[in-house]
Amino acid sequence: GQFYFARLGDKKVSKGDPAGRVKVAIICGLAHIPFLIFGFLFFPNVSHLTFFKGALDLSNVLPLFWILLIIMSLTIGVGMFFEFGIGPCWFSSMVDVNLPEHRGTAYAMAAMMDAIGRALGPIIGGLLVDYYTGIGNIYPFGTTIVISILSFGIISGLLWLPIYKYCNKDFAEIGAILEQRAKELKKQSVIK
Repeated sequence: GQFYFARLGDKKVSKGDPAGRVKVAIICGLAHIPFLIFGFLFFPNVSHLTFFKGALDLSNVLPLFWILLIIMSLTIGVGMFFEFGIGPCWFSSMVDVNLPEHRGTAYAMAAMMDAIGRALGPIIGGLLVDYYTGIGNIYPFGTTIVISILSFGIISGLLWLPIYKYCNKDFAEIGAILEQRAKELKKQSVIK
């Protein structure tokens, strides 16, 4: 997904759509959610050969269990394909709307926020698993994954909307500043 969607975003921008990368990131940010939720709702139990929290017992039909496990894995794989398309569009969008002297700060802030999210994610996930275990949920990990995808996935997808709203203006403003700088540099090189 990283290479395909990065290339797709680049093509959109090169064809004159400054918001192309942001559009691709929004599509990826929302498209991965149903695939991941559907995939993780299978709730497989390999030791008992069941799916859907034990509602579908396939202990007598072993090939069907493995077929469903493959379908579940492919569904999650498609979701991850879309999810991995977000990153390249995110970083390249930051380049598009920041001046060269500000890009280092923008990358550092983005990396810091990403690191905070990666640090808090396991803590919040662990608390949710503990909560679901405490209330008697027999699949606390699967439930935590589905709830996390629903809450954080939708929130992160919606956070792209203000970026989409302002990216054309920011893209044009940065382009105009860089074009003016290029003219000044060219003028200075002609004078010397």
